[in-house]
Amino acid sequence: PARWQVLPQDHSRPWVALHVRRGDYVSDPVARAVHLVCDQTWYQAAWQRMQQQVPDALPVVFSDAPDWARDHLQLGPEAHFVPGDADRPAWADLAQMSHCRHFVMSNSSFSWCAAWLGHTEQARGIAPAQWLRGRATATLGIALPTWRLL
Repeated sequence: PARWQVLPQDHSRPWVALHVRRGDYVSDPVARAVHLVCDQTWYQAAWQRMQQQVPDALPVVFSDAPDWARDHLQLGPEAHFVPGDADRPAWADLAQMSHCRHFVMSNSSFSWCAAWLGHTEQARGIAPAQWLRGRATATLGIALPTWRLL
């Protein structure tokens, strides 16, 4: 349905899907024991790196904690924050994310899937250097050649 269309109207700039995963990574001690949480500092550094690679990029922020993302990430007034909607299925967000040209991923399979589905030779991606506690992303064999680990 049209109400699931969440991408910005501005088609003049390349969209960057910036995925903020918090949820159980923050609230569940078992999940926290396995998964690192990308914090405000990491997202700021990743966005700065993306801007170096794609200076006219438009951030499109997808998150399970949209209020946290809006309150903590300083992405500029043009940033497009996708509103939370309990009625919008997760696959709809995944599809929308995959339509972006570039990706700033959290250490989440959801982020990874969107970036993998949206991959082109021109696509740039930035992913955390540590995907799991004690497991470097580079050792997992999941990063595409155009992705940079930070």
